[in-house]
Amino acid sequence: MSNVESVIALAGRRIDPADSTIARFPLANLNRVRDEIRLAMTEVTARAIVCSAACGADLLALEVAGQLGLEQHVVLPYSVSRFRTTSVVDRPGPWGAMYDDVIAKATATARLIRLQSDLDETEAYSAATARIIAVADQLSRSRGSDAAIPVALLVWDGKSRGANDATAEFATAVQVRHWRLIEVRTV
Repeated sequence: MSNVESVIALAGRRIDPADSTIARFPLANLNRVRDEIRLAMTEVTARAIVCSAACGADLLALEVAGQLGLEQHVVLPYSVSRFRTTSVVDRPGPWGAMYDDVIAKATATARLIRLQSDLDETEAYSAATARIIAVADQLSRSRGSDAAIPVALLVWDGKSRGANDATAEFATAVQVRHWRLIEVRTV
């Protein structure tokens, strides 16, 4: 365990739709994944997390971060209400209330970043991924530590969905930066 408190940048899978034929993050794996996220956060002595707030990996990580007392920085590709409709409550699980709580806390602490643009969905998610990485990097460097490199936490099934996969894009971006990468598998 390190004495340096890390900033975690996170990306990961959303919970599978109820009618999914491909398992990427089944709802049945929620508790195991939450436990593994908690373990990863405590092993790196995290002080802050930067991620989005979609159902699945994001909201589980933000829930754990809140329980551990970490700073929570939330990046949304567009408005709070549009994101809630398209990325939170459209899948099975307890996500709506969790999202509302996370957004209220992030707003109250001025740690909510909403990207306002006319980008299409793919470009908007790509911009959010880039902002998550940039904010984590900035937060790490703001402490003036020689070990100020963020830790990337990737919560996924281990493979790209193909073109326009923001989670795979995140994985590539942090590997190029030589960040420590911790993977939590969702299947």
